[in-house]
Amino acid sequence: PTVWTPTALPVLEMVKPRLRKGAITLADNTKLAKPLYKEFLAYIRDPKNGFKAMTTPFSGGLEMIVYLPSD
Repeated sequence: PTVWTPTALPVLEMVKPRLRKGAITLADNTKLAKPLYKEFLAYIRDPKNGFKAMTTPFSGGLEMIVYLPSD
């Protein structure tokens, strides 16, 4: 998890302008590596950023993120 976690938020911010409403994004090991995902999780859980997210009950945590901008 330590290799990819630092890139999660920058990559999401990079692709966000191209996401369609309802686009689904997944992030793996969000429970296992929660401290490393701190900024990413804060970003996707902040309603002003247009995402709805939930942690699914897979080993290590799998975050399912849906892009639902308010436009």
